[in-house]
Amino acid sequence: MALALQTGCTTHRPAAAQLQPLQGTWEEVKAGEKATVTITGNSLHFHRDSNFWFKTKFTLPAGPGPQQLHATIRSSSPPEDSKGKVVVAIFKIEGGTLTLASEPQKDSKAFEEPSMFHHKLRKVGELERLQGTWEGVEVGYESRGKLTITITGNSLHYQGTGTNGNDVFDATFTLPTGTNPQQLHASLTSVPPVAKQMSPMAIGDMVPAVFKIEDGTLTMADEPVDGGKPFVKIKRFHYKLRKIQPQEKHVEASPSK
Repeated sequence: MALALQTGCTTHRPAAAQLQPLQGTWEEVKAGEKATVTITGNSLHFHRDSNFWFKTKFTLPAGPGPQQLHATIRSSSPPEDSKGKVVVAIFKIEGGTLTLASEPQKDSKAFEEPSMFHHKLRKVGELERLQGTWEGVEVGYESRGKLTITITGNSLHYQGTGTNGNDVFDATFTLPTGTNPQQLHASLTSVPPVAKQMSPMAIGDMVPAVFKIEDGTLTMADEPVDGGKPFVKIKRFHYKLRKIQPQEKHVEASPSK
């Protein structure tokens, strides 16, 4: 994707009603490449791969259609010479598709190609993004080795670093709506005997967690302690994992509790 860069501009943060339709993660697969746009509040993160990504803050200037989006780059992939620059785009959402494109070139219409960049993206639910097998480490205990978390539908299988099946848990989970960061409530369906002896964990217990997926990394942690910052002040667990086996089956999101 090429960038149309301008010097910095001064506009106000968009109102919540303007931002709401944009919220979430949007994906496009074109010519074998996947582009992901994640929008949280007025933050926009574009990611194609480790060599091409950028994080921005954006505004939605008032004016005649189509709606403009001015994104100021805060950080980006090397060489990071775009920091502080403004990407000017236009967008529309129709039929569940977000079309994000550069302003029309001379003698062309809005959203018509060719243009400097032109993306058609579909929103991806958090449940769908979680599907598959993730491998990684527990932060602070990397020397213990690799652990895996496999998610199929709303079932979660945890294989820790313990031996002889002493660190294996199964659970079903829900994703409560309207939480930031996204919460995950896991209800245990199997617990190894050793875990029962070492802690008061039992089948049916609920394990609350928060998670985020950024740049292909799943970070999952216990809820923060005493109102602390998420993913920083952790009481019990903190994992960082990369997907090693995608789950191809399409997932229909069910209502969260």
